[in-house]
Amino acid sequence: MVNSAEAQCPRTKLMDLPGNQYLSCGQSRAIGASIYVHAKPVRRMNNNCNWVNANRYQFRFRIPSENITIVKTSATGQYWVNTNSLACNKTYEVDVRASFNNGSTWCHSSDPYGDVCLLTTTCSFGMAEEGSSTTANEARVAMYPNPNNGDQLFVSLSNVEEGVESINVDIYDSFGKRVAQRTIRVQDGFVNTTIALNGELANGMYLVSIAAGSAIHTERLVIQK
Repeated sequence: MVNSAEAQCPRTKLMDLPGNQYLSCGQSRAIGASIYVHAKPVRRMNNNCNWVNANRYQFRFRIPSENITIVKTSATGQYWVNTNSLACNKTYEVDVRASFNNGSTWCHSSDPYGDVCLLTTTCSFGMAEEGSSTTANEARVAMYPNPNNGDQLFVSLSNVEEGVESINVDIYDSFGKRVAQRTIRVQDGFVNTTIALNGELANGMYLVSIAAGSAIHTERLVIQK
């Protein structure tokens, strides 16, 4: 039996897929504005039988024995939040819920929202001083949903090198032909954007190349309608 109400408001949790680059469930994180935890992206089908992606996520970090609850809400179009405001050397119980209307309403008010994951924080900080040994200042690319239905692709890039005002995003098919190109402005060292694909890409594997100054990032994209 299909539960239509549940299908319209799918449950999510911290990313728990082994081998996924954004694996967060049961993991450890340092504290910092550029250190992230990720949820599993969810979607639902609208009345026109088109898949629609959730566009905002709310994370609840709790330590019941200490009566601690910290709620962090993602920016629109993102499925991750940073670890700022969390205490170090703590283990949090984390549950996540999604919204399809930019946070005006949220799927699920139950306790918990869905499956709970543990997240342990460390006392190494992501905003280390210049010259220290850390990878916190490395650029971080996030791209979802992937596989993608060919409608919209959300792209985020953090820690863009100083002086870079725009990035180029090129999408190539399996034959090496460029099938899409976008130039996107950088704001305060970050890029958060939605690329409209408009159903123009056929099913298959693509390569997304992101050029940001001297850095070039490549990601695989699967179109699956």
